[in-house]
Amino acid sequence: MRILDLIRAFRDLPSGLFDVIRTIGWDRISALIDLPDFENELEVRKWFQLAADVGEEVAATTDTKVDDFVAEVAQKSLESDIVWAFIYGLISKAANGEEVEIGAMDAELCAAAESVGIDPITIIAMISAAIQLIKLIREFRRGRKS
Repeated sequence: MRILDLIRAFRDLPSGLFDVIRTIGWDRISALIDLPDFENELEVRKWFQLAADVGEEVAATTDTKVDDFVAEVAQKSLESDIVWAFIYGLISKAANGEEVEIGAMDAELCAAAESVGIDPITIIAMISAAIQLIKLIREFRRGRKS
């Protein structure tokens, strides 16, 4: 994608999106578009932490409560090693093209999620959204290279 194409694409975006972009900052947008090595758990966790931090900042700029809730769940999930291990296991499989069955949760994960105040079903929804985000970023990057 050339710069002129990018400018044309942004011209048609809602004006509020520019405020979001300004809040996030181009350096962090670039870091989010630069996907981590999904074989490296620490690198993936840092990338997700950046995404959660950005989500939290963007949520603070809106009047809606749903985005605040999602940001809180993301932060809590990253703070729990047990919950994170489950998330990373599914995300790394999906990122490497493996078929991922989302839905079956073991008792240990349910207990860990509930101990940090997260509904386990919310974690499943968050993982599904994260997988879709990774796919979108990959499609965006493929489009930029062509």
